[in-house]
Amino acid sequence: MNRRLPSYPLITIDPFCSIWLPDEHLARTDTELWCNHMRRLQGYVTIDGFRRRFLGRGRLSGEFMWVADKDISPMVTHFTMASDKVNIHVRFWGPMFMDDMYQLSLPAGFIDYEVESTDGQDHEIEIEFLVHEEFCGETPSERVWEAHGDYGVMYNKNQQPLSSCGDDVESTWGKYYVFGENVETDDNSYYRLVSKHKSKGKVKSYKAYDIFAYDDIYSIEYLGRKLKCLWTEKYKDIFEVADYLRKEHDSLYEKALSWNKRILGDAAKFGEDYQTVVTAAYRQVLAGHKLVRNTDGKILYFSKECMSNGCMNTVDVTFPAVPLFFMYGPELLPGMMNAIYEFNKLPVWKFPFAPHDIGRYPIGGGQLYSCYFEGKGFDVQQNIYKMGPDDKVYIEDGQMPVENSANIIIMMYTYYLFTGDKAYIEEHYETLKLWNKYLMEKGDCKELQLCTDDFAGMFEGNINLAIKAAIGIATFGKLAELMGEDSSLYRADAEAKVKYILEEGMEGDHLKAAFKMENSWSLKYNMIWDRNLKLNLFPDEIYEMENKFYLEKEMPCGTPLNSLRNFTKSDWLMWVASFDKEGDTVKKFSKTMCNVLNVMYERVPFPDFYDAYNGQWLYMLCHRTVQGGVWMPVLADKMREM
Repeated sequence: MNRRLPSYPLITIDPFCSIWLPDEHLARTDTELWCNHMRRLQGYVTIDGFRRRFLGRGRLSGEFMWVADKDISPMVTHFTMASDKVNIHVRFWGPMFMDDMYQLSLPAGFIDYEVESTDGQDHEIEIEFLVHEEFCGETPSERVWEAHGDYGVMYNKNQQPLSSCGDDVESTWGKYYVFGENVETDDNSYYRLVSKHKSKGKVKSYKAYDIFAYDDIYSIEYLGRKLKCLWTEKYKDIFEVADYLRKEHDSLYEKALSWNKRILGDAAKFGEDYQTVVTAAYRQVLAGHKLVRNTDGKILYFSKECMSNGCMNTVDVTFPAVPLFFMYGPELLPGMMNAIYEFNKLPVWKFPFAPHDIGRYPIGGGQLYSCYFEGKGFDVQQNIYKMGPDDKVYIEDGQMPVENSANIIIMMYTYYLFTGDKAYIEEHYETLKLWNKYLMEKGDCKELQLCTDDFAGMFEGNINLAIKAAIGIATFGKLAELMGEDSSLYRADAEAKVKYILEEGMEGDHLKAAFKMENSWSLKYNMIWDRNLKLNLFPDEIYEMENKFYLEKEMPCGTPLNSLRNFTKSDWLMWVASFDKEGDTVKKFSKTMCNVLNVMYERVPFPDFYDAYNGQWLYMLCHRTVQGGVWMPVLADKMREM
């Protein structure tokens, strides 16, 4: 689809190697890391001795080719660059397939080139792909760049894996590789690698490709253990990965096209605008994760809370993301949960509710949120897991107990529905039971509780959060039934909470934002799980009422999150749009979301947080994994049929 995006995915591997183009013209600006740090890739094509730039701005402007066409799909970013004699098709894609964990974890992407004559003549063709020095250190003394024939490598001489953590940061470790036909160092001593491809004589068409890879050496530090990415279990080194990718290039590309067809086909019911939305989100979501295995053999699939605070494995970031994963990779869910369960068992965690996170990416040393040490430097976070029950590490104020306890219960039962994996439920049932007890005691939310939307304002009696608690309790009843226990107590408690919500929360033609907040409203996106899980706590007329109200409150770029301010979130918009079983609201909200993508002047990966009136980014929350939530309409459709 030929749609304008604020930024276009090029090489999307992980949070430290996610390279984007902040322009719709491939040769007009420099490529960047997702957080706008410069990471320049550059490309030239020489036709009969005349050199033109087709990728990146680089140091010298020179004569460049213009975009004749672009086609952006979930798996592939395709630009067609034009000149008077030839067109060159440039495709950026990678093996981001959610049905194969080893392929999903591969730290590499392809840049494919296809040159075709447009004047009917044969031409001598040479293609150059350049990688600039910011991939290998800030100063010349730090930089190492080497060429070895069919590959080149760049890296910082001072390798200190996992030496920094946080948000809006970049790695200073690991090695960046280019695998091609003939890779050289730059002749002008610019600390660049240049991969060259040349036709054999004059031709009417020519094809070639490069592989760009990032071997981070160690990917995650988790409770004091340095873990390598999952691909290292199957391949002995990055060179074996490159051999595999070269051998399977064509078959992997066919698989990418098949995945495109599957994803866009699932989205087709809701129209082209919705297909654009999922296209803008797919690679971003996966590039915000890292896949490793713990020393006990369990998969760990860590998200980074990008452009927020850099938290790692945040439960209320996982929860909005899971519609994508339940659609295409439900086996990854334990990887999102395992670290939370393990941290919950440590002596330092003394609460009867779920943790919020396990650290600050890529250091998983213990929950960062509501940490007593916060503000005294982040190095201490690495050692929280060593502390005991007598250490004052956390305070209860500032936690998200209802939010995250209910999140996990809902996700666990949904995981069972998609996989039939009862053993995973059994393994953690007693923990879930404890968290459900907390929900039963505190889930009316009459007291102040933080929720995932705390940036939008905090208030007592949050009705959307109370809805989540009721759904979580009823869902735990389903888990209890799986374990052969009586669920009537849980069902009765959930129904009582819903009765209170409907009696005390109604304000004319909608539910208020909070029980005691007059003339208020908010998006009740949590309610969609009542339908997804067939709990039947809320009657159809409530969904219809809320859906009608949100449409009435819609602004040019979406319905605000609540009545306090104009800003909104794309993931929650798609959740409430799914109240409409016919799909008309999804189509309407998708159209306004595409308007956001079209008018946003900040060139960043698909933000989930923006002004509902003018569509402008609010300088936080971009490149986030929560955009997996835009798959809620197709997930809701699928779960209605289960």
